[in-house]
Amino acid sequence: MLHGWGQTQAMFAHQLTGLGARRRVVTYDQRGHGVSDKPHHGYRIARLAQDLVELLDHLGLDRADLLGWSMGASVLWSHIDTHGTGRIGRLVLVDQPAAVAAVPWMPAQEQAGSGAIFDVGGLLDLAGSLAGPDGDTVREAFVRSMFSGTPPTTSGPWSPGRSPTPPPTPGYRCCSTTAHRTGATCSPGSTSRRWCSGARAAT
Repeated sequence: MLHGWGQTQAMFAHQLTGLGARRRVVTYDQRGHGVSDKPHHGYRIARLAQDLVELLDHLGLDRADLLGWSMGASVLWSHIDTHGTGRIGRLVLVDQPAAVAAVPWMPAQEQAGSGAIFDVGGLLDLAGSLAGPDGDTVREAFVRSMFSGTPPTTSGPWSPGRSPTPPPTPGYRCCSTTAHRTGATCSPGSTSRRWCSGARAAT
């Protein structure tokens, strides 16, 4: 399961509980998110898709059912574009807009029909607000706007009093250096693995 931009594997806590009894479920923090490394490079969607391939290789999975939420869906489309569908059993795409931002060189009618959730100005305003002194409040409101109904006050990683960064289990984290799996630590090693886990793949 691949989370969206600005989120972590913690968002799939209920799915792990609901599916884990009968399926092997693997979550991970994409690079730059949660407990994964935050290098100053590698944030193109195609690079995130390659991270997914490397995780599948690391786990020895030739085929898997894949779910992506928001940006995670874009990562899966990129995976299909570069690697095809041979390793995908089922594909589930959740809450992906047709476009994030309507770019200014599109004619007004095309911008209106693009399905974008922002214009460029709105996207820049959101980024500035997230980086500002009220960033936590803005983040909470932004994520909350993606859901209907009224969740319990403790139901999500954005809830008051909860850290947006989950512990490293269950699931995997992406290491920006050559590493091998050593409990909760990414350490240099002789293998080409770039993944480690605090304990286990969520099952």
